[in-house]
Amino acid sequence: GNVKMKDLLQVLFPGHMQGDIYDLPTEAQREYVKRDLGLANQNYFDRDNLDIEELKKFARFDENSKSAEYPDGSTEAVTARQPRMIHGMAFYGLEGNVYERIKDWYSNSLSGGVDPKGPPSGSRKVKLGGSWNSSAEQLRTGARKDAWLGGGYDLGFRLVRTRP
Repeated sequence: GNVKMKDLLQVLFPGHMQGDIYDLPTEAQREYVKRDLGLANQNYFDRDNLDIEELKKFARFDENSKSAEYPDGSTEAVTARQPRMIHGMAFYGLEGNVYERIKDWYSNSLSGGVDPKGPPSGSRKVKLGGSWNSSAEQLRTGARKDAWLGGGYDLGFRLVRTRP
């Protein structure tokens, strides 16, 4: 019974401790990670300042997602590309492959301030990061989109663990 569940949690979530809380990241939390990488607040419309070859090391997007088997493009395993390293921890798939569903409800504008939160309710969630069929510009931090609650062929999620 209980021992097997503990073992399963350790396999699924290495380092899991009793009381850990798992949730989707907020838009502010994701922005914080991107800021640590020096990738926040980039002008994603400025293609001239994008290093496409460098981006290909970390992200799957429209320029590197096509193959003979999938001529229109496809996803890949989350660990297929190099991770972004933050304080010695590996973060895979921060850009491209699949959009990341965010906890916040979508609004056309952000509230601003420290640790801003989205509106208290809505019909769509925020999605960030671009996908396998996105242009390089759409992988930038500022490229926010809205996602229907039902999901989609290019949408995934990441869990954030907090400890009380």
